[in-house]
Order: sequence, then structure tokens, then C-alpha cells
Amino acid sequence: MAGQAQSVQLPKRWPLSSTFRSRSSATVLTKDSRLINGYAEYDPETKEYQIWKRPGTKSTNLAGSYPNGCGIYTDPASGYILWVAMSGLGGGNTAYLYCSGTGTPSTPISTISMPYNFPSQVSFCTLNSSPQTVMVMTGQAGYSVNLSSFAVTKITDVAFPAVTVPGWVYLDATLYCMDPSGNIWNAADLNNGTVWTPASEIQADNNSELGVCLTKQLTYVVAMKQSITQIFYDAGNATGSPLSVVPDAQIPLGCLSANSVVSLDSTVLWVTATASGQAQVARLDNLTPKVISTPAVERVLDSISFFGGSLGESGGYLPTYGIWAFPIKLGGHRFYVLNLIQNNITLVYDIDQDLWQIWTDQNGNYWPFVASAYSQAGVSPFETSKILQHLSNDSLFYVDGNWNYTTDNGSPIVLDLYTGNEDFGTIRDKDLSMIYFNGDKVAGSKLLVRHSNDDYNTWSNFREVDLSLNKPRLWNNGSFHRRAYHLRHSGNTSFRLRSMDLEMDLGVE
Repeated sequence: MAGQAQSVQLPKRWPLSSTFRSRSSATVLTKDSRLINGYAEYDPETKEYQIWKRPGTKSTNLAGSYPNGCGIYTDPASGYILWVAMSGLGGGNTAYLYCSGTGTPSTPISTISMPYNFPSQVSFCTLNSSPQTVMVMTGQAGYSVNLSSFAVTKITDVAFPAVTVPGWVYLDATLYCMDPSGNIWNAADLNNGTVWTPASEIQADNNSELGVCLTKQLTYVVAMKQSITQIFYDAGNATGSPLSVVPDAQIPLGCLSANSVVSLDSTVLWVTATASGQAQVARLDNLTPKVISTPAVERVLDSISFFGGSLGESGGYLPTYGIWAFPIKLGGHRFYVLNLIQNNITLVYDIDQDLWQIWTDQNGNYWPFVASAYSQAGVSPFETSKILQHLSNDSLFYVDGNWNYTTDNGSPIVLDLYTGNEDFGTIRDKDLSMIYFNGDKVAGSKLLVRHSNDDYNTWSNFREVDLSLNKPRLWNNGSFHRRAYHLRHSGNTSFRLRSMDLEMDLGVE
């Protein structure tokens, strides 16, 4: 009795997911494994990764008259959404503040002053006051928004710094901000952001660098400078600032751009800067930093170019215009979305899967959003969903992880998966007679498949697989020594691929 073929004895599976591994130092990526417009999810039962298409988007049909997004925020108490937009480059230093709680939410409730004539990050913070107020900071001015009357009041207290870096911190009912010299200022009264205390600041002064961003983790104030980060706590000091430095808690990582700083749950993520000049991406958990960027991601970060010098026209730290970052929580995943707009690429880090991928628009350019918020059930005029702010047309978009939106506002989402170069641990040739595709069976869902046997230099023609069939497969896949696959899904349907099962035999040489 003849023995079974090797492919029947122990069928192999083509590895679907590995971390982003492009060898290129540019943002035009042509080689090595990468996942575009998708994400991977580890299945603990099979101990393998599944590939999902990224969520789609849908316009809310709510837009103002000004094209460039500068920030969006959900007040957790009222559920109202506030957002800021302004004209494009060279369009002046005026921006427009909107609030969804008004009768005509596409009409601004106020104009506000910006430090630059190009879009930059606006910071928001809710105070536990009565009536509820949201504080808005642009870098050149601060404002208090009364959520009962929608009246907007500019901070005129001479003790409030004339120039600030991005980031409010609200700790123990006291509001804090930081100026470009690294001085951290505090409001004079509890739950009041309009009255400030003169000469009570504390300085993040371990070195002479500029302050870049102020943020918070747990019950600590985190002051990011150009190559270091210092940690403060509320010491309840009777005079001067309530804050004191946490001893021995200095972090030897600064911040390249405040626009890259994101807080999600109890994690802070940002693009770092160091004295050596290498940009990396780090996360901060329980005041402990960890670099999460891979060498491939850092090769992309090497291509970042700055918009102007390191100092702005008003003396503050000039944010890198080409960098925008924001968080999204969808479908059991937490994503850090890092837009490098000048370099036309969006890098997305899956915080819990510890994997990087790339997301694009329908034309293969960067994913054109700069900020995220969420809408609560029953709060007009939004559906219950996550909200994204577009960079260049001030439209607000829904984004959803439950496949309610399978397109980008009607345009197909093109998922591209480039696998690694596989030789299955041997130099011998492999004869691949059949590939079975185990994915979700959805009517109209088609997968295009091609391969490269010469290190991503040339590709075979695409072959189509109908994923709605009971057992989708490709016959006659030829022989190879080492091979990479390119899978493409561009239909207006959901997509999940669990595995590529192989009927493959080893050759003799």
C-alpha cells in the first residue's frame, strides 16, 4: 500500500500575518511583508492570525464652511461634540469652533485665534463645573465654552501664558498648561479655567530645551520636552505650584511633535525625539516607557521633513504640520493612527496585537483624517458611532467596526496583503498544486491572488477566487523555491480571511 503524499500527511498553511517589514527607507513601499487597509487578529484557539479589512467610513453630511480640521472632542457629560476648523495654508490665523449641541451645528459658535496660518492641533478639556464647561486651547489663546448657553469666553487673565504648547491637564480639580519654556502654569480656582495664578509655575527644567507637549497618565502630569520627559504629581504645596517632581522618574525620550501625542485608556503613545536624533514611536504605561516602532517603521520615520524651523513666529515650538495622530477603539481593537501627511503614508499600530499596518484612502494616499471622537446614543444629530474629522474638507465621518459601512462613503476599500517570502525552512523546490482559502462566505466577495518568485521584483497575473463558494480554491500553482503572495480584496463587502491551506509537496532538489 502506497504511503500518503506529504501534502496529505501534514497540510501546511501559508503564514498570513507578520509585522510590517519593508526594507525601504522611503514611503514608496514595494518589497517585503505589509498589510494595507486591514488588521490582523490573533486567534488563541488556532494560534494563528486572521486578516480583517479595516472599517469603512460614511459622511455625517455635517460640515462647516472651512476646510481644514484642527481637532474634535466629545464632552463626556453632555455628549456634545466640539470641533475646530480653519482655512488652508496661508489662509490667516483665525479658526472656527463648532458644537453639535446647538440648533445649527454646522454654524460656528465662535471664532478663535490660532498661532500659525496653517492648521495645528487644538486641545480640549472638560471641567467638572456648574454649568459644565469645556476648555479649548490653540497655542495662542485659551477659551471657556459654557455648554448650557454655548457662550465662548476668551481667557484674558494676564497670568495665563501668551503662548502655550498643546495639552491641558486636569488633575484634582486644577487645570494646568505649559509654555514653550517648560513652565507649567495652574489655574487659581478649582474647576475654573479663566482665572490663573501669577508666579506659581513650576518648570520642567532639567535642561534648557523647549517644552513640546503636556499630557497626563493616571494621576501624574507628564511634561514632554525635545529630548526628555519629566513627571510631576500633585503634592498639595501650600505655596507656589501644587505640583512637585516625581523623584528619579525622568524619561530619556522627548517628543518630536505634539501632534503625535495620543492618550487612550491608560496608555500614552507618541513619536519620540532624542539627543541622538532618531525618531521612534513609544508607549507609556504606568510611567514606564517602551519603544514600539520596528526598524521598518523607523526607516519610514527617517523620511519625515519639517514644516519650517524648530521655533514658530510667536516664539513657541512649531509643530510638525505633516504629523497628525489620533486613537480609535473598534471591534475589540485599539489603534494608534499616525498620519505622516507630507510623506503620504498612514501607519497604524494595533496596541493589543502589537502589529503595524498601513491604511490609505481609495487612491492609495494617506488616510485623510486627523482626529477622532465618539457620539453617544440619542445625542442629535449623530448616529451612535465613532466620529472622524477629515483633514481638508471639515467633514465629519462615521467609522464603525461592525461592518455597517463596507466602503469609504461609497468608494471601495482596497485591502492588499503582501506576505513574507516563504521557503518553509528548506532550500528544496516546492510543488503547490492547490490553495484553499478559508474566509467569510459573503455574496459578491472576490479575492485576487498573485505571486512573486523573485523577491517582489515581478509578479504573476492576478487570479480570481470567489469567496462565496463552499470551498474557494486555486488549482495549478506551480513550483517555487521561495515565494511571496499578494492578496487583494476590493469589493464593497466585508472581508475576513482565516487561513490559506496548501496541497504542497517537496521536490528532490
